[in-house]
Amino acid sequence: MPTSDIKQLAKQQLEKQNQYKCRVFCCAGTGCISCGCKDAMNAIIDAVQSHKLQDEIQVIPTGCMGLCSLGPLVRIEINDNKPVMYKYVDSLFARVIVAEHLVPALKQDGEFKLFDFLKDRVLDIDIPFYQMQETVVLENLGYIDPMNIEQYFAREGYFALEKVITKMS
Repeated sequence: MPTSDIKQLAKQQLEKQNQYKCRVFCCAGTGCISCGCKDAMNAIIDAVQSHKLQDEIQVIPTGCMGLCSLGPLVRIEINDNKPVMYKYVDSLFARVIVAEHLVPALKQDGEFKLFDFLKDRVLDIDIPFYQMQETVVLENLGYIDPMNIEQYFAREGYFALEKVITKMS
């Protein structure tokens, strides 16, 4: 595939992603699968549709987000707000996330304040486990659907390979 086609697909994917106000990343790594992530993700998708928010919220299965012992993990990114990661997300709590986090957060401008009962399941993403990592090869893990090559292109996938092939000796 020519580089120009890959860049065009990347641009189209970024435009598609930017249409959404919110992105919900559901860990679909082996550890989270064994803990029921598929049921949780399906509950999120169903709740988003029930609230008629499918045009505002994109739900994405991702590769492993780390800390498998706390899974299933779900990360919420709403516009410019700090991402929130939930742990131990079962199908019931997945519906609670949509109703009590996503719906109110999308209705207000500015930073959304989590209700206290949600905070018990929030995983601090500033913990040393994540802060001490410098991912290179797997830097997009947990941010893209591993089955969607366009999402990989949108995060500049293959651009380093292009540079090596075309500009380096």
